[in-house]
Amino acid sequence: MQTTVRFGSFGSWWSSKSSSTQQTPSTASTFQSATRQQTPAPRQSDTLAIAIPRRQPEVNYEADYLSLLCLPSSPRARAIWGYLVGSPPREQPRASEIPGIRDMSSQQLEKLWLNKVRKWRPQNTNPHGQYRRVNPHEFAELRQLLDAGVSVNASDRYGKTAAMLAAGNGHLPLVEFLLDEGANLHATDRDGFNALHDAASGGYQVTEDEEEPHNQVVEFLLEQNVAHDEPAGFFQKTPFATAARRGNIPLMKMLHAKGIDLEAVSRNGDQAIHEAVAENQTAAVMLLKEFEADLNARNTKNGNRPAHIAAYMSNEPMLRLLYKQGASMRLPNDKGELPRQLVRDPQIMTLGYLY
Repeated sequence: MQTTVRFGSFGSWWSSKSSSTQQTPSTASTFQSATRQQTPAPRQSDTLAIAIPRRQPEVNYEADYLSLLCLPSSPRARAIWGYLVGSPPREQPRASEIPGIRDMSSQQLEKLWLNKVRKWRPQNTNPHGQYRRVNPHEFAELRQLLDAGVSVNASDRYGKTAAMLAAGNGHLPLVEFLLDEGANLHATDRDGFNALHDAASGGYQVTEDEEEPHNQVVEFLLEQNVAHDEPAGFFQKTPFATAARRGNIPLMKMLHAKGIDLEAVSRNGDQAIHEAVAENQTAAVMLLKEFEADLNARNTKNGNRPAHIAAYMSNEPMLRLLYKQGASMRLPNDKGELPRQLVRDPQIMTLGYLY
């Protein structure tokens, strides 16, 4: 078998022939001379590329052994750590990770500050999944911005502070971190919302056995004596009315234990019982009954009662629930209409308890 090897920049060719029998020096020399004259120039496809491996840097494992006793910070120590345990540990954030922080203006720093707080949203795979908790090491970038002169109470054009954004995202560790840095948890935005309003608006419907991160934030804010029964927003709703609309039973109990006004009226004239019926929150309606809320509460704008809302939506299970809990079906609204006159389903109109 004939093999041709090319050495890239020298342009010389060397040929050899391997044989099962050993040749004498004179015979081999004669064969090489004859082959050198008869062998044509090799094609590119006949050339073998020779890759010379690069020499790897040597690592003194004994010299860096003591650095493994703590979290490694040097590249060599992290390499040894990865060699021993299989994967290098995550490097802690450093001040140099935020490029150009010293050249930013105060407005740019505040914008970056709020964006970094806003991006820490809970990550869950389903509506009732486990929420991700923030690692304390992730606060390193926020500390850099605070050291650069950013105010912990800086707000955006809507008046939202970092504490409000963290509470709305349901991140209790981040709210605690901001409080330790001097954040004002009692601040309100231009619509009157405080951190507790944002936390109450961010939760979802849960049962007694579930833990909702937003409820944990509300509990922490209540311990800090943050206002919990003030109306806010365009519709001037209280956190309790928002919880009733969302069917958040643990939050309703938590707020009721602190003392609330069950008859607080929003801008559109509704009370918490109207909000629960409108969203078909049967558990919230039952809880309001336990709190001795008025099931015949009248809307201050149009006179509609909870039965009128359920009848207009043709929600027969809600109508039956209200009737069994003691709500009247014979009270008119401001137009003199009874609940049965608002029903659009003919089958529901024939139910006897409506008359």
